[in-house]
Amino acid sequence: MKIAIPLTDTDEFSPHYGGSSKFAVVEVDPRHRAVRRRMIVVPPESEPYSWPLLLRAAGVNLVLAGGMGRGAEMRMVEHGIKVLAPLQWLVQIRRG
Repeated sequence: MKIAIPLTDTDEFSPHYGGSSKFAVVEVDPRHRAVRRRMIVVPPESEPYSWPLLLRAAGVNLVLAGGMGRGAEMRMVEHGIKVLAPLQWLVQIRRG
């Protein structure tokens, strides 16, 4: 399974999907509860409408986001990517 997490320009968790500039993609093995691989995916343009295609091409199955609009969520689902948002606890951890 590959999970995408939106990041800011400074590699911090982006509290909202639309404010992110790149994604941390983590490949996990749920059976062994282990991380297999980590990588950063940088969209070629800042247009969020193209991001579902990019993430699907990277093999992403799930996006974890602090917040995501309904339209963005629908585009992810249309490309076979599940969305878990809002994750307010992630935003709270980031803010300390």
